[in-house]
Amino acid sequence: MIRTMRKGLFLMGILAVISVPLMYSVLYADEIETRRLRLDLSECIKLALTNNPETKEAFYSVEASRGRLDEAKTGMLPKMEITNLTGLIPAAHGDALFSDDRITDTDDLGIFNKLELQIVQPIYTFGKITGFRKAAAKGLEVEIAKSDKKRDEIIFMVKQLYHNLVFTREVFSIVNEVRTNFEKALKTAQERLESGSGKITQSDILKLKVGLAETRKEYEKLKNAIETISFALKRELGLNRNTDFDIKTESLKPDSVDLKDLEEYISMVFKNRPEWKQIEAGIDARRALLQTKESDLYPTFFLGGGIYYAVAPNRTDQKNPFVRDDYNYFDAGLALGMRWLLDFSATSARIRSARAELNMSLEQKKTAALGFPVEVGKAYREVIENKAKIDISQDGRKAARSLLVLCLTNFDFGIGEAKDLFEALFIYTKSVSSYLKAVRSYNLSLARLSLVVGKEITGLKY
Repeated sequence: MIRTMRKGLFLMGILAVISVPLMYSVLYADEIETRRLRLDLSECIKLALTNNPETKEAFYSVEASRGRLDEAKTGMLPKMEITNLTGLIPAAHGDALFSDDRITDTDDLGIFNKLELQIVQPIYTFGKITGFRKAAAKGLEVEIAKSDKKRDEIIFMVKQLYHNLVFTREVFSIVNEVRTNFEKALKTAQERLESGSGKITQSDILKLKVGLAETRKEYEKLKNAIETISFALKRELGLNRNTDFDIKTESLKPDSVDLKDLEEYISMVFKNRPEWKQIEAGIDARRALLQTKESDLYPTFFLGGGIYYAVAPNRTDQKNPFVRDDYNYFDAGLALGMRWLLDFSATSARIRSARAELNMSLEQKKTAALGFPVEVGKAYREVIENKAKIDISQDGRKAARSLLVLCLTNFDFGIGEAKDLFEALFIYTKSVSSYLKAVRSYNLSLARLSLVVGKEITGLKY
């Protein structure tokens, strides 16, 4: 019986050892799967806009500005303050004319309590509160524009890294193909030289070895570049460097776009670009701040009042209105008040400073109005130029491919020369790389144009 129980416990232990990892893999299968990220460009941008730390930083900057606006909106609300004091006080009995107690007595200490409630309600401030409220509202618009600018910069950086990664991988694939062809050609040439068949010289062998060495060197360089770009892209996406991440795109293709006239893109700048919105909101904010500085030249009118109460049981409560005990009293009231800072020299200096800052912002707007169209024009011409390079290099790529196939075939049949194959391999590498570089430059120039106009101009959705 005992032996049977031991066998049962042993089997249960084995089942537990097997089942626990199995249960773990089932329960956490979704979590493990989510770590295997395979994303296209649109998905990468979406992830970056929610996961990049700089995006979150910009969000909290906007929230802080929103809090300042909420605070400014309370400017015309009454301000209330409560102060309460509790402590020990010597006993005092009698009145203002006679008392047996002295202020230095400490043999009969008692507890006192003071409570003060003060209320101030602004009535008229000559535009000070209104100016602060408008400045805060425009300050929020400035922060939103800054956040949008950071958003556009992150989108551009993701596009740049994504296209660079696809480009580098394709060039790496081509270099690997060329390296394989060099290795095969070198092996064939050495066999022919040793057997004495074919027109192979020692010079041909050396050329092929040089070509193979250069290709291997480029192969290692590109492999390191792929790893570096991948890490940089992960950083922009807010991913840990150990995350199992890869891109979906395998081949570099020109982005689709319905290219419009230059003037239409220039008009987009003044509607969409965050920097322009930031400048305009900043001008309005400085104009409102100037208003608040100018209002300091005038008084502020307010209603003030409160309730003041103190009690000390071990002291005689004085009823004479001309006698006041700081520990037994009750007052309440409301009065019209005025506060006026008569420091006109300092106030005038602050006004001049605020006006100068406003004028500086106005000049910045003029500079931007002149500079932004130049930026758009440069980006637009780069798009046109890179599109032409694609069309030109496309024909060269096809011709280079045909030349390589011809030379490889002739060399395999023993009727081609090694130097022709050597040159064809390098021409092929250069031509295909040139085409891919043109496509990458075209896609990046479209990304740059989208950045400078403040709006996505391709069919990319995110």
